[in-house]
Amino acid sequence: MDGDNITYEDMYGGIKWLSDTLNLQIVSQNIFQDFVESWWIILLALGIAMLISWLWILLMRCLAWIIVWLSLLALVGLLGFGCYYCFKTYSDLQDVPGSDLSYTEVGFTTNLNAYLALRDTWLWFGIIISVVLFILLLMLLFLRTRIRIAIELISEASKAVGYITSALFFPLIPFVLQIAVFGFWAVVATYMASSGKGHFKVYGATPNCCGDFTNGSFCEPDEFNNLYGSTGADCLFVGYGGDFYYDNLFWFQLYNLFMWFWAMFFVIALGQMVLAGAFASYYWAWKKPNDIPAFAVTESFYRTVVYHLGSLAFGSLLIALCRLVRVFLEYIDQKLKLSESTLAKFFMKCLKCCFWCLERFLKFLNKNAYIMVAIYGKNFCSSAKKSCFSSNEKHSACFCTGQGYRFSSLYWKVYGGWSIGGVFILPI
Repeated sequence: MDGDNITYEDMYGGIKWLSDTLNLQIVSQNIFQDFVESWWIILLALGIAMLISWLWILLMRCLAWIIVWLSLLALVGLLGFGCYYCFKTYSDLQDVPGSDLSYTEVGFTTNLNAYLALRDTWLWFGIIISVVLFILLLMLLFLRTRIRIAIELISEASKAVGYITSALFFPLIPFVLQIAVFGFWAVVATYMASSGKGHFKVYGATPNCCGDFTNGSFCEPDEFNNLYGSTGADCLFVGYGGDFYYDNLFWFQLYNLFMWFWAMFFVIALGQMVLAGAFASYYWAWKKPNDIPAFAVTESFYRTVVYHLGSLAFGSLLIALCRLVRVFLEYIDQKLKLSESTLAKFFMKCLKCCFWCLERFLKFLNKNAYIMVAIYGKNFCSSAKKSCFSSNEKHSACFCTGQGYRFSSLYWKVYGGWSIGGVFILPI
């Protein structure tokens, strides 16, 4: 919009922004009204979710090996039944007319029943499920010792949650901090988008109808409408900001977005390391529960804030940079949708997939690094290396501490999931 002519995209963007701003108040009022009308359902769902979460943790503490082995056996049985059903269906379709058609003869169709009526479909289903079942059986056969160790560690982690019950409520603090960070980002983004002086441009002007004004020229609405209102030209709002601010608004918003990513991942890392430190104090306690600190979560929070904020900032920075690159790729992908270059679209899909995998890897690496930082107090890079190349004892400590963190997170995931489900399902 820094040229001499106003475009349709400029008009559409301005009108859309105004429409979204006006609709935001209506959406907020509807959400508040829903909460007012269904507050008792929310409380009931919260109570049910809390009860189910406690029962699950109790079962994992007492019957971890039964639950794990029953789950594995159920998975094996389900895959075995899937193999039987697929090959039986493949055999039953032998005499059905049209079932021997190939995929090229059927062609592309959104009717999935057309593919399910083919023998080749069930043959491929049977082969894939058989391969998965074979791999699972090999894993159970050769990794049975590790599975037994993992079950013991899961049981020990559930006991740690029982001794450090405050860890079940600590995730509320990172949750509130994330809401605060999101609110601050939204306020700053809205302020930047609406701050500065309003800019108006001429639209619909014919040659020599409005003096020195042409399409795309800046104008003052009151003055322009008094002088040239009868010519059919309009002085329309296009945005906020001064010349320098208006030209660099995109970069300001991008910087604000990056800082939001960084702050959100920093808060998540803070919660992970605090819980990891609390459960590490349980793991290294010589006599349980006598040697477990009375305020394990509070002491871990103090150690994290005093000694390890740099490690949290560095680890969260890595993920924030990766997420920012993914946002850039999404932006470029949107621009390439109108492109006819198949090669460019292919490379874009590959880049998006690679950076998605990289982000997942960084999150996995960071979580284990934070656990090692909480246990040994080393810096981020040393802890990340140690989490990848460590002895069995350190792996056990890392795994047990990580399982304690996951139990605490699972509590609030189940809690929140049942609560949200109660809010949105029960009224229906």
